Amino acid sequence: MSFNTDKCFMLRITNSQNPKKHNYKLNNQILQETTSHPYLGVNIAHNMKWNSHINTISAKGNRNLGFIKRNLRACTKDIKELAYFSLVRPSLEYCSAVWDPYTSELINKLEAVQRRAARFVLNKYERQSSVTKMLQDLDWQPLTTRRKITRLSVFQKACQGHLAIPVESLLHPVTRPTRKSHSKSFINITPSTDTYKYSFVPRTATEWNLLTESLVSIEDPKAFKSQLKQHFI
Repeated sequence: MSFNTDKCFMLRITNSQNPKKHNYKLNNQILQETTSHPYLGVNIAHNMKWNSHINTISAKGNRNLGFIKRNLRACTKDIKELAYFSLVRPSLEYCSAVWDPYTSELINKLEAVQRRAARFVLNKYERQSSVTKMLQDLDWQPLTTRRKITRLSVFQKACQGHLAIPVESLLHPVTRPTRKSHSKSFINITPSTDTYKYSFVPRTATEWNLLTESLVSIEDPKAFKSQLKQHFI
């Protein structure tokens, strides 16, 4: 297999202010270094923060929303809603278990797209109209809640052995359960950086420990996700 060197880059993952630098070659050509680069649809940054990725997908979501606004202005509520579910929301949620943000700035940037979509679907643009009420009328969960459900669903599949995520080597089960814990609780990880603290495994394990015994005892992934949705209503 041959690679086009001009399309290959070197991404150094580090938080160090003065990282050790080395040149990497492919076909005797030094690879260009970059601070972020898309990989399988996710923009990975050198410091493992997701600002660049979320800026990209929120801009894409707004473009897609603008497209359906221009073309479906006269359509019914149901068609507008279906268009949002099909063309806009998926771009805001692709692979969200990996990059789910924790800062209010990034969370609000994504929620803003959905709030604009709610105004479009219901055709309510008055300043005095409550977008929160619109979202309730439409029965749309906040995107942050949907991402949480996705992360917990992925975590449950990993615990069941359906995914190649080595939960048993990353986490240790609680050996002395308390009244607040359940039979499948894990010892919480205590990270030293926010980047690690809010990454998939430490963050989701903490939320998993807060679920009820009846929830974590569900083995079927579809049934588990369905009950999660009811749990977070």
